[in-house]
Amino acid sequence: MEPGRGGGLPVHLTPYASANAAAAASAGATEAPGSAAAMQAYGHSGPAFVPGAGSKVDLVVTGSMLTGNAGTPDPFVVMYTKASGIHDWVELGRSETQRSNSAPHFQRRFQVDFRFELYQEVRLAVFDRDSADSEDLRYHQLIGITDCVLGRIVVSKSITAELINVQRRTGQKPGSVTILAQESADSNSHVLRFAISPSPDLHPSTAPPPAAAQPSGPSKRLPTTGLSSVFHKHKPTPDQTQQQPNTGVAGDPLITIVRSDAFNEKWTKVYESAPLAAGHPCEIVISASRLCEGDERRPFKIVLVTGDPQKRSIVAFVESSLASLRNLQPNVQLPTNPSGAFMFHGLREERGRTFLDYFANRMLDINLVVAVDFTSSNGEPSIPGTLHHIDKAHGYPNQYEAAMRAIGNILSIYGADQQIAAYGFGANLPPEWKVSHSFALTGNPLQPFCRGVDNLVEVYKTALSTVQLYGPTVLSEVIRTAATIVARNLESAPVAAGPRKHTYTVLLILTDGVLSDADSTVREIIRASGLPMSIIVVGLGGEDYKKMAWLDASGADGGSGTRLQHGNQFAQRDTVQFVPFGKFNGD
Repeated sequence: MEPGRGGGLPVHLTPYASANAAAAASAGATEAPGSAAAMQAYGHSGPAFVPGAGSKVDLVVTGSMLTGNAGTPDPFVVMYTKASGIHDWVELGRSETQRSNSAPHFQRRFQVDFRFELYQEVRLAVFDRDSADSEDLRYHQLIGITDCVLGRIVVSKSITAELINVQRRTGQKPGSVTILAQESADSNSHVLRFAISPSPDLHPSTAPPPAAAQPSGPSKRLPTTGLSSVFHKHKPTPDQTQQQPNTGVAGDPLITIVRSDAFNEKWTKVYESAPLAAGHPCEIVISASRLCEGDERRPFKIVLVTGDPQKRSIVAFVESSLASLRNLQPNVQLPTNPSGAFMFHGLREERGRTFLDYFANRMLDINLVVAVDFTSSNGEPSIPGTLHHIDKAHGYPNQYEAAMRAIGNILSIYGADQQIAAYGFGANLPPEWKVSHSFALTGNPLQPFCRGVDNLVEVYKTALSTVQLYGPTVLSEVIRTAATIVARNLESAPVAAGPRKHTYTVLLILTDGVLSDADSTVREIIRASGLPMSIIVVGLGGEDYKKMAWLDASGADGGSGTRLQHGNQFAQRDTVQFVPFGKFNGD
């Protein structure tokens, strides 16, 4: 990781959608009302919206005043990309050659996957073609190179940059290029809405009592080829069981969708609904790219499951494709395997807004709240090698500072005011020396904001020299603090004419991985899941991350793969991502 820039951690923002739309696991981009109940829990009653993350972006390149070594050049462009944590440039593609043209408009459109949460760089190398027979770049004259950050291109819609060529003679300018960002036609903006209802015999609350067992005859088994690995979880370890909260109610039926890969060899879960109410259809909102990756004939299975979140039982399923759904009339029955049916109520397709729309039209700001673990399990800061140690001799950043810079430098591209709210937890505070699990690093609870990443690091180091590391590791209070800030911002947002500007908040929790308040933490995450807010938990040091990774419902890096539940309360969407820092720190 480059100091001061950071490698970037792969963060995801899932859609902010209403519970009755059951869009918790989709990556669709739709306007949907928020959960009034969730926001009222934090003193806010109005709706809010955040679009789904991820877009395919076409980059269009033009040149101006390009100069060759021998007059007007025959230019072509080679585009390279480099993502966070990757040290090498990867060639994305090459344009056509424009003959004898110093101001070319290249026809080739370079498509890239834009992920706002990654620090993605783009390099353009412009060459003057010297050989019609060779594609080896050594046989062509380099006109110049320029590097850009993809996020800045998207936010600005276009960027003009001067080409650089250190091999050129002094005073001989190679020219400039303009890069224009446009959303690709096959991006996540294509949103599908459809509704299905399981037949009464498939729903536990309405199904007839089971018939008495027959003394003979073959049993009818549900063929679940390819699905077992998706739904049958491994038994949790004793450590995981200790950390997981009392989930109370289990076994409510819900709908999941699993998508086949391009070779029909592996199934991946792409959607999970809220628990189904008897007699009510399941409304599904999902992007076409997530459902079938742009292939309308790609098979997927709509599966009715029940049972404990750690091990789902498959009740029935039907296999279909987007092409098949498009050919269905509303209110038709789809027979399920091994028995029963799903009532298909109809399909609606629409173009929803994506992050690209909101960034490009300056309708979205990203706010950052940082929470730092000051518990004693981090080790004594004065001892080299401990997580909070400040290396004054060489200036090397510790893991906390490196993580702050990695995330902060990414999100600062999209924030308008560069204000970062900074909190700590798990320390004894002067003068009473009582433990606090949510305190402003600035020392002023009424003004917890820092101006940019450099000021954040300064405030962190000052707080480290002031407080006493203590414990235990309690996350619920700082999650509640961040959620309250989000809800109050929503309440106080001015009503302006024209398109509404939206704000999304990312709570970055930096911790050494030992969680003490699992029950309370899950309750606060569920309460906040209706707010325009995501939580990134970054695990530092060498702790056993399995003790915290289950908060992540994505299934990545040891996550649970199921939505968080506490009693009969479910998270509206997956808002938590756990990231082991060492995985993205060049290790």
